[in-house]
Amino acid sequence: MPSEKLAATRQTYLRYLKLSVLTHGQAASLLAGLNPEFLLEIILADKPKHQGWVDELREFGGHEKLRKSGASQSELLKAREQIEDLRPHIALQFPGRSTPNPRSTTGYSLDDAVVSPEALIKWANEIEFEMPKELQSAGAKLFSKRDTGLNPSDGLIAELEALKAENAHLTEQVARLENERSQLRNENLKPKERNSLLLMVYWMARKGYGWDPKSNRSSIPKEIAKDAADQITSETILKYLRAARELADETDIE
Repeated sequence: MPSEKLAATRQTYLRYLKLSVLTHGQAASLLAGLNPEFLLEIILADKPKHQGWVDELREFGGHEKLRKSGASQSELLKAREQIEDLRPHIALQFPGRSTPNPRSTTGYSLDDAVVSPEALIKWANEIEFEMPKELQSAGAKLFSKRDTGLNPSDGLIAELEALKAENAHLTEQVARLENERSQLRNENLKPKERNSLLLMVYWMARKGYGWDPKSNRSSIPKEIAKDAADQITSETILKYLRAARELADETDIE
């Protein structure tokens, strides 16, 4: 399974399958479940950025600029392995053409040969290649009415499975974030940390809002609550302002 940072989404598959042709590199990326937008970065993972590599691989990836995924070196190298495993099979089935490229040191681009998305999906189904569910779903949506070996009902099943997988992933993310929030709420601040935060509140309220710590009645808590889009109540803000004032009195801050 590809890294989240390199993985293609259902929207990615739909976007690329709507193209008139795909390069062999893009086709291999899609079959591997990788986003072709990062193809150039993947292929250049441990190659020197000289000796004509950049010129050749711009054609290979179809991009003028190198896209950065944020994936680690090991993730990029693993992704490149997946692409290099698939490309020869695609090239054998769809040899295409090879046209001169004066910018390349070899005189030819690495990936001038192309394949139509529809032909790629049809071939993958004929050889019973285990495509990513989202790719199968996107292919069924776009090509199910044509002779691609895709059954419309299979496409719906694949789409349902893809949505289930996406839902499970999002549910897991929500659970992780809720757990992190819970930990932050339950974490007891050390006295020094609490005092530092209160002093920050004290000076921000004074310098930013003109709060007078000696005043018993003030509209500042309501102003802060309004600026915070009412995510914090004015009562809560007042409580912390009072605590900040007490700390300031204890430390003789003017």
